[in-house]
Amino acid sequence: MRWITLLLTAAVVCLIPASAEVTTNEIVPYSQEIYLPCIGETVSLSGSSHIVSTVTIDATGGIHLQSHAQLVGVSGTGLTSGDTYRAAGTEQNSENTNAPLPFTSSYVATFRLIGRGPGADFWLHQTIHLTINADGTVTADISNTSGSCK
Repeated sequence: MRWITLLLTAAVVCLIPASAEVTTNEIVPYSQEIYLPCIGETVSLSGSSHIVSTVTIDATGGIHLQSHAQLVGVSGTGLTSGDTYRAAGTEQNSENTNAPLPFTSSYVATFRLIGRGPGADFWLHQTIHLTINADGTVTADISNTSGSCK
């Protein structure tokens, strides 16, 4: 009887994958108000965001997240002028950890708000990176944001 239990246990352990991966693909509502320094007005935006995320757990228990989001059909109206705008944007996010540490995270976003006429467009780019070693030491903490009116 003991041999049967050992054989069944060994068989079950062999069936457990060394790693597992889950991917989600969804479209969620997007709504936001953004102040445009270019024209001194707030724009109310609405539409959708298409998000694809993958979470992987490796053989050592490490957790890895990759996600990509893209605005879909997002448009808006200036709250003062009534002018119309279209929005385009993407976000990339990557996180890795052997919980709780070490930990790395990288985030890159690009956002464009396109209006009618010259000087009515707004562009934003953001990059963020954080690395924390296994001993808790922060070895990288970078945040760069740039925006411009066009």
